[in-house]
Amino acid sequence: PYVDIKFIVLHRPYLDTIASKMDWDEGPEGHSHVISGFLLLLSRFLMGHLYGAAPDAAVAGGGGSAPLWTIVCADKLSSKEYDTQQQAVAAQEHVLSYL
Repeated sequence: PYVDIKFIVLHRPYLDTIASKMDWDEGPEGHSHVISGFLLLLSRFLMGHLYGAAPDAAVAGGGGSAPLWTIVCADKLSSKEYDTQQQAVAAQEHVLSYL
């Protein structure tokens, strides 16, 4: 049996992430250290897992590889970033079509 797994990494601007939970981890500086550590761990994982086997490679022993993950900026999915709901939906559809 073959299972095709792809990670979708949602990225949020660093300062927005820190500012959203200013009271966590003993304040913004502590929270920034926690988030920085998480980003370091995540980047190490992602860089170590750039590609997975392509479906034909896994089944037929062929060559090639497919990207294992895609990074998406969470702001591009948020309606607050657009002037109209129609613009937001169009942007969200564009992101989904890319995946």
